[in-house]
Amino acid sequence: MSDDSQEERITVQDHDKQPSIKLSIEDQHRLKCPPGISDFQRENLEKNAKKNWDLFYKRHGNRFFKKRYWTRREFAELFSDGQEGTDKRYLLEIGCGCGDFALPLLDNEPDKYDDDSLAHVSLAKDLFIYCCDISERAIEILKSNDIYKRFETSRIRAFVGNLLDRDGIVSNLGTHKMNYISLIFVLSALDPRRMELAIENISSLISPGGLVFFRDYAIYDEAMLRFNEKSKIQNQFYVRQDGTRAYFFTKSELIGLFSKENFECDTIEYVRRETINSASGKHLSRIFLQAKFRKRTS
Repeated sequence: MSDDSQEERITVQDHDKQPSIKLSIEDQHRLKCPPGISDFQRENLEKNAKKNWDLFYKRHGNRFFKKRYWTRREFAELFSDGQEGTDKRYLLEIGCGCGDFALPLLDNEPDKYDDDSLAHVSLAKDLFIYCCDISERAIEILKSNDIYKRFETSRIRAFVGNLLDRDGIVSNLGTHKMNYISLIFVLSALDPRRMELAIENISSLISPGGLVFFRDYAIYDEAMLRFNEKSKIQNQFYVRQDGTRAYFFTKSELIGLFSKENFECDTIEYVRRETINSASGKHLSRIFLQAKFRKRTS
């Protein structure tokens, strides 16, 4: 059973305002500290991004991230409404990892859902899924999955691809423009200096009127507050012990990134999720940003 019911929306109407979180004096001090990562170290982290993610998946396999069955509730556009047309529609999942977003779209097992009605909602029959990841090891794991094997070529195709290398992705998509692109905990892994290029590439891959589905880390997420100054690359941007990186977004900066590349924001909200660390029993307050961005038609 999923635990999606533990999520709640944080109402912040003004996009320039951040979620209301009580910060301890220590939290405030840590957030104001100067970066502990040098420019040289920052460049090395960028150069080694692919290697670090390959090592991550070598270490954890498909065990680290939970399958994202909540997408049926949040992204209804991908599912059947009985009005499918004769032309195919295309979804590109960028940063697919081991298929934690793509595979649940194809999986109808009722015991995976906290709401039984969601198990009977089928992926739209005219939708084909492309998925890519910078890590070759992640793609190998995805392709070995039984659900992937069952639908390979007919509904899904995975390949190695880097969001910062547009041509490499295009070579795997042929002439197709995407109707949908998903960015689920992906943009935060990039250096903020490369994010404009990433959104520019996304804009070039998606059709006018197409939707980008987004969920990622938000400012004051507990994971952000647990980093110390030695892990700080710049404000809101940190490196983990394994060399992977995490950026924590605000609404206003995320909207600004997408609006520069001809997207308008359909919806955006902070989502709070209470989780329990299975080892320590400690309650953790996670805060994410979830949004849908639509490419303007003119």
